[in-house]
Amino acid sequence: MEKERGMEEHGVPPTLQECPQLKQLPGVSRQNHHVIVAYLAYLRTRHYGHAMQEGTIRALKCFVGLLPEARQTTLTQDLTQTTATDVDAWIEAAFRHPLAPSTVATRLRLLQGFFAFLHEQGAIAQSPIRFPRHHILVPQDLPRPMAEDEVVAFFRVIDAVRDRTMFLLMLRCGLRVSEVSGLVWSALDFVQGTVRIDNRKGHVDRVVYLAPDVAKALRQWQRLQSAPAA
Repeated sequence: MEKERGMEEHGVPPTLQECPQLKQLPGVSRQNHHVIVAYLAYLRTRHYGHAMQEGTIRALKCFVGLLPEARQTTLTQDLTQTTATDVDAWIEAAFRHPLAPSTVATRLRLLQGFFAFLHEQGAIAQSPIRFPRHHILVPQDLPRPMAEDEVVAFFRVIDAVRDRTMFLLMLRCGLRVSEVSGLVWSALDFVQGTVRIDNRKGHVDRVVYLAPDVAKALRQWQRLQSAPAA
């Protein structure tokens, strides 16, 4: 009863709700469905995007899926039974899988948010993720920029104007895939040479300057879109 009361504080009734992301977790129990839906609702009220929600689902699927069969059976029914030993076993299995240290660290961070929520709601006495016990050391190599000949070779094999423009926006302007796919023409200012990115990561708007080759590609794409169909 205490668990359900805590979930209701975030606007999630104790009955099951439709949640598309849960399709990635086949066979999820009623208990787990309830707490996961509550956490996703919590993320939405704090303006976290779909990527955060879907990442949490993937992290939970990976977590349970890499554990020994006996623990999989238990946690598939009730994630509140997760222990620090389960986290130890998952980290070891994840590196054997193998997953990159950065991937393990990212999924651990997503799981930490989920279990911290369960703790705050009174569903568990404490989070099973303990630091420094579960700290993941991630190599801090700086990204290496593409050499100009690599950039030329890369774009040489991209024939479609739309695809070329999308990759230029990511390469020259630093836009994310989700930002490029959600871009609208009204966000572009060719006079000022800028593009406005609305309500993306962190729920913060920003303005990015267009490199000359990006502006040229965008104009070409715009002409193709406005041209009458043959």
